Amino acid sequence: MAPVENKDSVSLTCQSDSEDVTDLVWFINQSSPAGDRIVLSPDNRTLTIINVTREDQGPYECEIWNPVSRNRSEPFTLNITYPNYPLSISNVSLNDTGTYTCNASNSATGLSSSKDINVTISAE
Repeated sequence: MAPVENKDSVSLTCQSDSEDVTDLVWFINQSSPAGDRIVLSPDNRTLTIINVTREDQGPYECEIWNPVSRNRSEPFTLNITYPNYPLSISNVSLNDTGTYTCNASNSATGLSSSKDINVTISAE
């Protein structure tokens, strides 16, 4: 099961058959992962992402260097589950008729949006 956004943390470990590792570098989408939620172990072999978000999805790779070669791992795609927040009204009545507005915002990007929906309840 995929980790849940803003709830779970994920640790990825880079394994090598060689004991003679001079450097180890991580990549996500061909870039170095960075940020307050990214923690590397002292030997860089384990990358931990605290409270994953959907922006953390993507292919992760580690690259190991030794004195004679450089090898990059196969990409590992991290998938994140993020909850949907649908409105549900139980025991609906005529008083629930009206216009409902859904407001959504993303504090990371500063983007926001809203949508109105008209709900009409009919008596049977």
